[in-house]
Amino acid sequence: MPGRRVLKQFENLHPRLLQWDVDYKIASLRSTKFKGFWAIERKEWIGEIILSWENCDNIVHVDSIGVIESATGKGIGTSLTLRALEWAKEKGFEYYTGYARVGSSWNIVKRLGAKKIYDCKNWSGTGETYVHFKLKIK
Repeated sequence: MPGRRVLKQFENLHPRLLQWDVDYKIASLRSTKFKGFWAIERKEWIGEIILSWENCDNIVHVDSIGVIESATGKGIGTSLTLRALEWAKEKGFEYYTGYARVGSSWNIVKRLGAKKIYDCKNWSGTGETYVHFKLKIK
């Protein structure tokens, strides 16, 4: 089954520090409406951003953005976000949406002009507040 082969290859490359929910990952990898960008430093995978789009041709959603702890504070999250926005603009998307953890993730998109839609308290049972946001792609 091709989906399992892709998942296995993905798992072999994906660092444990950035593992996501397996059911979500399988659904994403089977989707044709899925795009990822990865940051690599000295042949090590240090960050990622995962995008998806479903029912709208004008909205792209950031599903996941992560940078390993040892690489935080180096602008990698910002670089990944800018690359994702550049790609989204090339593809004709008008809006970039998602949930960002209060702190560096939210600060990145906020600096780029994102508007808060609402706060989501105890996001996915984490006990943390995330901001649901939208950003008009320029």
